[in-house]
Amino acid sequence: MAQVSQQQKETVVRQLAALLHVLDSDIALKGLHGQSEVEGTYLFQLRVSDIQGRSSMATATVEVRPDPREREEVELELQVGMAQVSQQQKETVVRQLAALLHVLDSDIALKGLHGQSDISTVFRFSVQGPDGTFPGPKLARLLRNQLLREKSDFLLFKVLRVDTVSK
Repeated sequence: MAQVSQQQKETVVRQLAALLHVLDSDIALKGLHGQSEVEGTYLFQLRVSDIQGRSSMATATVEVRPDPREREEVELELQVGMAQVSQQQKETVVRQLAALLHVLDSDIALKGLHGQSDISTVFRFSVQGPDGTFPGPKLARLLRNQLLREKSDFLLFKVLRVDTVSK
């Protein structure tokens, strides 16, 4: 089954909004933009009837797939509170990762940074190599081996966890 495009999602929302005479379709649209969808195929059926007994039914099938770009991303959990990480320290960690992986600093694409707890911060990134973007699972294995076993004190902050984004 084909992946549902944003335009198709918006079309379904508009059709359902018109069918239900919903004045503010933004509420329905937000439901299609969730960040933690569960993979799978979903069938939505909506049947409406008026007081004269006439009815109409709309059906939509939506397949939720992982974002293919997430397969290339890795999370690195470091033992440092988010509030304590300066811009200079972020840049230092990126430089250290680049040196460890034998790539340029600009090949490390920092996708996000968030506090995991009061004492840890997660760096989410991908790495562009000479042959394209490194696959996340391969990159995670390499970094786990290097940063949790062989070179545990290589980075500015202690590494607590290395994992792929999409499991």
